[in-house]
Amino acid sequence: MDESKFKKGLSKNEFCGLLDKIHELNQTISIWQNIDDIKRNVLDVEIISLNFEKSILIVRPKSTDENFDLDSEKPLYFHAKTRDLTFKSELYQQKGNALLIFLPSNHETIFSELRNAQRFNMEEADNREIGMEVEVGLSGSGKFKYYRYRIIDISETGIGIEIKSHQMGKLQIGGLAVIKNLSDINVSMLESEVVHITKFDQEKNVYKAGLQFKKNLQRDIIKQLIE
Repeated sequence: MDESKFKKGLSKNEFCGLLDKIHELNQTISIWQNIDDIKRNVLDVEIISLNFEKSILIVRPKSTDENFDLDSEKPLYFHAKTRDLTFKSELYQQKGNALLIFLPSNHETIFSELRNAQRFNMEEADNREIGMEVEVGLSGSGKFKYYRYRIIDISETGIGIEIKSHQMGKLQIGGLAVIKNLSDINVSMLESEVVHITKFDQEKNVYKAGLQFKKNLQRDIIKQLIE
């Protein structure tokens, strides 16, 4: 694995929040070891339990027909589709058909930069807001409500927005959000999907929601927004 292709440095809160959400939604994690420069030993697993105080994650194979076949001398890599999260652990123990993993103590989680799109930080721009219709109820309900949120960052492929604690119930991972305007710029009903919601500011109890656009945002719109 070429770690130069990845961006490091999610905070502990972001890291724990993502793993907790993966566990809550019963999402699959892929684990692998590099056998050589070309081959990998890959297995899909599910989370059994999490203990953030002890930095321990316990997983088991997704399929009952699969078993762990690991080389204890080599690091173990993990990948989850949620926010394209990738990290590795040097310490792990097999317990029957379960695997006990010690999470990275420095929480320098590896976060894949597959989007390759420049992301513009807008935390200092207090007057930059997003107006959008958010799907309410179950995914596919077809029911929407209009809300406005402060923009944290933006790129051609997605946007990060600030969510106050009292707004938490209005967005759901996997839900549809139809963006109508960015600040005072009309974006003609740009559809997006909520891909993650993580703790952004521990003291202020503020969260960050990441939205992935269904189609890339035009560069001239971003240029207008950041000027």
